[in-house]
Formats: sequence, C-alpha cells, structure tokens
Amino acid sequence: LKSGVICPPSVSARVEASPACPMKMALRSGLMMLLVIAVAAAAEEEEEEEEKASKMAVGIAGTLIGSVSFNMMLFYLVNHSDEDIRRYSYDIIHQTVSIFSAVLLFSTCNDLVETLVLEKLGYEEKGYHACVVDMIHMLFWFTILQLVLAYISGAIGDPPKNMQKMKLNMKSIATLLAHLTGFASINAWGSLQQLTFFRSSAAMSCAVIPISACGQFLLQRLTDTIREFVAKMDDGEEDEFEKAWDEETEEAENDV
Repeated sequence: LKSGVICPPSVSARVEASPACPMKMALRSGLMMLLVIAVAAAAEEEEEEEEKASKMAVGIAGTLIGSVSFNMMLFYLVNHSDEDIRRYSYDIIHQTVSIFSAVLLFSTCNDLVETLVLEKLGYEEKGYHACVVDMIHMLFWFTILQLVLAYISGAIGDPPKNMQKMKLNMKSIATLLAHLTGFASINAWGSLQQLTFFRSSAAMSCAVIPISACGQFLLQRLTDTIREFVAKMDDGEEDEFEKAWDEETEEAENDV
C-alpha cells in the first residue's frame, strides 16, 4: 500500500490467512498419523486373532506357486533364442507327456484285462494263469508296435506323400507305443517274479532279472527277423520306407 500498489482481494486474503496455514497442516498431519496408527493396531490385532495356516493350506499354496513357476520356465525355454535349447526342451516335454499318457493308457488296459479275463474266469492275480495273461498282454503291445509303425511308414499299405511328416508321425507314435510296451513288459516280468517258485527266496527273485533281459533280447531279435523278411518279401530289397520302419522300430524297442 505504501508503494501505491493495490493487492487483489485473493492475494490479501492469502496473506491474512497465511499465519493459520502451518497450524492447519500440523493438525492434518496429526490426524493422518493417528489414523495410520489406528489402522496398524487393528491389523495387528486381526493377525493375532487369525488362525495359523494348516499344513494342507501351505502345501496347496506351495504347489500352486511351483506349478505356475514351472510353466513360466517352460515358456521361457521353448521360446529361447538358442535353437538347440528350444529343440531339447520340446524333446523333453514330448517324452514326459508320452510317459504319463502311456501310464494312463496302460493302467486302463490292464484293469480291463484283469476285470474281463482274470476275474471273469476266476483266476488269481498272482498265479500262473495271471502270468500267462500278462505275457500275452506284453506280446500284444509288441505286435501293435510293429504293425502301427509299419503302416505309418508305408512299409505296408500306401506309401506316404510327405516323408518329413511321416517321420514326425512315426517319432511321436513310436515314443508312446514304446512306453506302453515297456510298462506291459514290466508288468509281465513282475508277474513272473510274483510266482511262488521265484518269490521263495531273494536269490530266486533276483534270477528274474537276467531271465527278463534274455527274454527281451530274444523277442527283439525275433521281431527284427520278421521285419527283414517282410521288407524283402516283395522285391528282395529294402526301400526308404521299409528302412525308416526298421530304424524307428529298433529305436522304440531299445526304449522298451
């Protein structure tokens, strides 16, 4: 005013109210602090009253976190910048899915065999009749392995139009059938080990191991001879489809 400048009403009002501003800010800060303390005290009391998590809840939570983390890791590996890492990641996933699928399929087929054959005929699950049935079950999957791969490869029936697609189909189906045949073999030789003669002592139980190894080897030699005979039956030579059938089947039998 002394300089002759007239302040606007808003400015003068702010000037007049300025001494009260620090007090209002202090009051507001104090109220906020009290509110935070009250909320923290209430939360602490609620945590004390809340029951502790059970072991089952902790296990479920750990399984959920682990499964999500595992899936994230799989997505990272199959999208890795390195081609070899992507290829081996897909190969491991393929093998794992095949094994678990084979477990479910074989369990279903084995339960059907026990229900429709053993129980219906009144045979015991650990007797000589059960051992014979399990051996026939194993031979059934060995035969299915040979026939399905022969059909996919074109060794029997019409030859495939796309060689690359045929090899991929053979690889996937061969892995699944190899695991199915492997589980059938484990079940068959396990039934042999459960016979009274072999379970009479530890030495007799261990004797089943070399017997099963020799049996598997002779069975694979027999199927290899049959494949060679079928391949050379028409023209006396093996074409590329018959060679693919023989190679993929031998690899599947080695997995068994």
